[in-house]
Parts: sequence; structure tokens; C-alpha cells
Amino acid sequence: MARGRSATLPLFLPGLLLLLLGLFWASVDSTGYLPRFVAVAGGLLLALAAIRNAREIRFLLVQVREHAEPGPATTLLLLALVLALGAVAAERLLAPVDLTAERFNSLARGSRQVLAALERPVRLEAFYADPSPQWDLARRMLALYERESRRLQADLIDPDREPARAREAGIERSGVLVVTSGEARAEVTQLTEEAITQGILRVLAGRPRRVAVLQGHGEPSFVAGGEAGITAWMQALREANVLAAPLTLLQTGEMPTDYDALLIVHPTTPLYPSETTAVRRYVEGGGRLGLWVEPGDSTGLEPWLDVYYLQLLPGFIHDRGRATAGVGVGPWAPALVGDPQHPITAGLRSFVVASGARGLAVESPHPIDLVIEPFLKTAGRVEVYPTPERAGDPVRRQIENVGVVLEWPVPVGEAWDRERAAGGEDLPPLKPKARIAVLGDAALVTNRFLGTGANRDLALAVVHWLTEQERYLGLARERARPARLRVDLRGLRVLLYVVEFGLPALLAALGLLVWLRRRGTGG
Repeated sequence: MARGRSATLPLFLPGLLLLLLGLFWASVDSTGYLPRFVAVAGGLLLALAAIRNAREIRFLLVQVREHAEPGPATTLLLLALVLALGAVAAERLLAPVDLTAERFNSLARGSRQVLAALERPVRLEAFYADPSPQWDLARRMLALYERESRRLQADLIDPDREPARAREAGIERSGVLVVTSGEARAEVTQLTEEAITQGILRVLAGRPRRVAVLQGHGEPSFVAGGEAGITAWMQALREANVLAAPLTLLQTGEMPTDYDALLIVHPTTPLYPSETTAVRRYVEGGGRLGLWVEPGDSTGLEPWLDVYYLQLLPGFIHDRGRATAGVGVGPWAPALVGDPQHPITAGLRSFVVASGARGLAVESPHPIDLVIEPFLKTAGRVEVYPTPERAGDPVRRQIENVGVVLEWPVPVGEAWDRERAAGGEDLPPLKPKARIAVLGDAALVTNRFLGTGANRDLALAVVHWLTEQERYLGLARERARPARLRVDLRGLRVLLYVVEFGLPALLAALGLLVWLRRRGTGG
């Protein structure tokens, strides 16, 4: 009997060590085959040890069943089993706690709300090469989405290994995530949470929103690149289910009815009187206007905005505060903060960085049915100079509003006429309110500054608010305050295997070793 036990232990203990080593190694280097081979070899040794020690295992089970008070070996085995089952139950039943500073292992609040409101099944198919860093990232992202909703199903596919599935999905290359719901389909090329959630919303929203971008007055080029262009913003809008197209009002005469909003970005020359009249008629009939202006811009719309108690103030904002100094762009690029209560800026988790901004003033009192809300302002008191050279004394020293929205109800008849002109039938008006968003800085939507701070999130949020796509708002990543505990994905994998597999396996091995010794002594 002692000879059989001595022949079994050299198989069991190395097998256990090889299995644990392979699991730890695979958690660190998931792209290699050697860690998997080591884990498989350890599993085979454990299986061989179990086969060769089958009689002892059966005897152990009989002892557990017959004895009312099990010995220490049985107690250790039961404790290992309880720990393993408890870890699995906690993982499946308890809410996960994300302790990483960047919320690395959880979705943003906006994404969770979108997934919780799913009313029909959604399927995610990610096509990435295995092994690759994108494959590992896609696997983690898909797991986060599947965990949040039972109506969402996700598959990770290597198009080189499964070309038939790639052809069926219409995929010709790797690096694409396909979102489908019924017959609706959307492709996502960026493996980020915001892009994936927007892809889900695209297949649920139906038709994309259409916005017109005014041209013909020195605005940034709609198609040309460069730091002063807005091509990156246009691409971000397309990914957010918003289609933008250039518009020349001098040619059309009126604002076309098939657009959901009109965007005017940094016109260097004023609009012609016929154009300002067309813009006014469009907005007052229930349209939506987004206006981005720089200091010194004269749009021709100032007298009309003054009627609605909004003034575009002259001067350049100069900020020497700590927030702007922390951004590091310079005092002429002030750091701006959003109103956490307004839907446009509620999801922003960092500063908006302007460049050559101007202030906006709201006159009071104004009519009760006219809603005017500043949603973006400087982080503190700033100085306003008439020129960037700081010639003379400051014009003002105060906290400046840089973003203001206006909203007021439109007479039902005008809104209804607008819907009918757009092709609607005899239905109640879909847009009973006019909306205007004015920002005293246009550089934040240019290619140079769009990726700075929260500029991109703000540029998208303003358009979503104008086009009544509030469910797109709040998709920005939530950033936790810096914490002492910082665990990356590799560390989390190691902790997972240690807690769920390592400790129970170690306790089981100790229990089995004690039991074998006791049995040998008794024999």
C-alpha cells in the first residue's frame, strides 16, 4: 500500500504545480502556446494520479459519508469546496466592484442605461486576429457588455480561422465589430466603449440624424484636413449616427426641411441679409441651430440673438488660474467647466479646452417661456482683453459664460407645417420647441483641439442635444478619483486564479496529504 502511495504522490504534486503554473503563465502571456501546453500537461498528470489512486479516492468518499464527525482531512477538503463554490457564486450573483482608477473593468453609466433599456435582442460580432492585443481587448469589452444585459449576445471571431462566418457577415478584413438587431446593422471600427455603445444605439435608433454645416463665409473646410479643419469632428458625428453635409444658403434660399439641425462654425464674414432671414425663419419655425464663434467674428445674427436676450461679448479671455495652468496650453486657452445638471455637460469628466474664447451674456429678466441656460463657463475669474496682445487694461474681470442654450415653444401651427413639409402625415408635431446652442469658441471642434480634454465629448453632445438624441448623452467614460489600489488586467487575472483555483487546490492537496499519511499510519 505504501508503495502505491509513493508512486501516486509524485504524479499528483507535480501535476498540481504544473497546472497552477500554466494558468498563471497564461494570464500573463495569453498569446503563446507554451503556457497552455504546461497547463494541459498538469491536468493530464492530475488525471493520471486520480486514475491510479481511484481506490483511495473511493475510500475517502465512503469515510466522508459514514463518519458523523470527519477528520481534519475531510474538513480541509470541505473547506476548499466551500471556498471554490463561494468564489463562483460571488462572481455570478454579486455586483462586481471596480477599484481601478480608470474604471477599467466596468462600463460607464450611460452605457449601462442603454443596455438596461434594451427591448429586443442585440448581437455583437467582433472580427479580430488571434493572437493579437486587439483580440484580448475585444474579449474583455464583449464580456463587460454581456454581463450587463441578457438581451445582448457577443461572439469573438478570427476571420482567418472562420472565413465562412466573416463572408456571411460581409467582413473582408479583421478589426471590425458588427452590431445587428433584426435587419438593422452597423459597423464599428474603434474598439472603445463609446464607439460600441453608439453602434448599439445606431441599430436601435432607425434613421440617422442629418445636420447641415453652413459654408461660404470662410468657415473651416468641410473636407480638407489640417489643424484648422473639422474632418475629425465630421467623422465622429458619422460614428454617432449623425450625417453632416455642407450647405450654401445663397444657393438654396431657404433651409431644406430634411435636416434636423443647422451648424454654423466660425464664419469670418457676416451672413447676407437673405441668409440671416432664412436662418431666423427656420429656427422660429421649430428648427435647431448650433453656433460656434470666435472673438472678432461678426455673423450677422447678433441683432436677432439680442431679441432673445443673448449677447456675444467682445474681447479675448485670458486665464491665469490653476485649472488652465494644469492643462498646459497657455493662458489664452482657458479651461472650461460644464454644468453637471445640464444634459449636454452632465457626462463630462474633465475640462473643456478653448482657444481664443469669448464670453456670452444673458440678459434678465426674460419671458418665462424662454429658457436660457448657461452650460459652459470658465473655471474661475478671468481677465478679458480687447486684443490677444493684452494691450491696455482688462475689459472685464469675472467668470465668463462660454456656452449658452436657448429653448422656447413654437406655435403648433408652425411646427405642424414644418413636419408636413418634411414629408410627415397628419400627426402632431414632433418638434414643438426651437433650440439654439451658442459657444464662444470654435477652435474646440477643429482637428487640432478636438482630442484635447473633453472637447470631443462636448462637440458630440451639443449636436445630440440639438437633434433630440439625449440617449447618446452621458456615454463618456467615468473617471474615478485616484486611489491607492491600482490593479491592471494582468494583476486581476493573477488574483482570479489565486483566489478561485490556487487556494482551493492548495487546501485540497494538504487535506489529501494528511489523509494519506493517516491512512498509512493506520495501515
